[in-house]
Amino acid sequence: MLLNNFEEKLDLVNLGLFILAIAAVPLIYLSYTLIPFDFAFYELDGETVIHIFKDTVSEPKIYTLLIIELIMLLNIYLKIKFSQFKVKWKKVYLSLITFLSLIFISVLLSPYKITAIYGKSLRSEGLLAWLAYVIIFFLAINVVDSKKKIKKVTQYLLASATIISIYGILQYYGIDPLTDPHKIKHGFRAFSTLGNPDFAGSYIAMLFPFSFILYFYAKNKNEVLILGAMTTLFYGMLIATGTRSAYLGVIVVAILILYLIFGEIAIKKKRLLYLLILLICVTFIFNVTHDSYFSKRLLSIFSDGVTLLKGNESEIDKVGSLRMFIYKTSMPLLSKNPLFGSGPDTYHLVFPLEKYSEYVGKNQVLDKAHCEYLQMAITMGIPALLAYLWFLSKVLIINFRVVIKRDKYQLAFLVAIVSYLIQATFNISVVSVAPVFWAIMGLSISRSRYLRKIDN
Repeated sequence: MLLNNFEEKLDLVNLGLFILAIAAVPLIYLSYTLIPFDFAFYELDGETVIHIFKDTVSEPKIYTLLIIELIMLLNIYLKIKFSQFKVKWKKVYLSLITFLSLIFISVLLSPYKITAIYGKSLRSEGLLAWLAYVIIFFLAINVVDSKKKIKKVTQYLLASATIISIYGILQYYGIDPLTDPHKIKHGFRAFSTLGNPDFAGSYIAMLFPFSFILYFYAKNKNEVLILGAMTTLFYGMLIATGTRSAYLGVIVVAILILYLIFGEIAIKKKRLLYLLILLICVTFIFNVTHDSYFSKRLLSIFSDGVTLLKGNESEIDKVGSLRMFIYKTSMPLLSKNPLFGSGPDTYHLVFPLEKYSEYVGKNQVLDKAHCEYLQMAITMGIPALLAYLWFLSKVLIINFRVVIKRDKYQLAFLVAIVSYLIQATFNISVVSVAPVFWAIMGLSISRSRYLRKIDN
């Protein structure tokens, strides 16, 4: 009896810690006011370059996450030692272990070991971060192992996203009580507590379709109103980020949503109509606020597509805010160390920055490839990328095998994953967002496993 109580308490503590990891950690944002000593000035080709040394976003998030995870792993160890609890082997672990092993080798062989372990300043996505992502995936499967727990985690995740969205929308309208030097370069684009509008875009690109699915499966009036309000709010945040890769992810995943819940939508036409009216109103209001900024950003996705097909080399290079130039310049790096790369988060140390500075006409550090998959191949090696894609394919296959169940949580997790993976083609992995993505993948495996168990 005492042993059962002890195990129940450990379960409760771990669930609470997991909720902190995915709901509270994204909210960490250390506001500060600049003082003269925060700057380092120097002249480079006649241009003053300013470096800000304080990391208000990435570093505090990743180290808080690691501390939470260590406590959770200790609790699991205690459960294994003092009870009958066993960690069951999952087929998806093989690809994940392969991926993590290749990252370790990349770090060991990297000439930039400190950066490879801890990550670049203001990014912090070295080995420790990737270890944290893998651990949160593992914990999601082994800690959140029932529908009741998934419901609780989902509630807190949506609450966190609501806070992030409210803050982001306030920024969009020029209201920001917190001070941070980063906001100068972002203008009115919303970044909330995530550090950058592109990061905020990748985050909300997951949560908007996630809440959209739950809205259509809501069973009572209160749930419909709350989830409808959240979905509308998340959509407003999506617009406010101005992140085109996030827009693209949501547009593509909308087709998947239509396929997955067409029957539910057909039955609940009024529910769809009410939501569409709200979204149209939000689109109009947000678009008018900043001189049609949203519509211009959205239409530029399609105009960029036309440029890719019909434009000359100079025009193509400028597509996607110079992404095509970055990709073209980055591709030769794959041949320098194709097996193990240069080490996690060392892109800025191997990329020819002089070419980028010459192209943009100013001295600027480019520290990410602006494509998560290309970034992995360059910094961790092509085998690591292939292992990651193998892992992703396993996650997606497991999920698609149970879509016939039409379980609202499993479907919500699936569309969030797909939306993230699409936008990641033109965006980057960051510690503000990646833990939530990896947690959602783990939760999807946990839920899919439960649904398969029902069949058996």
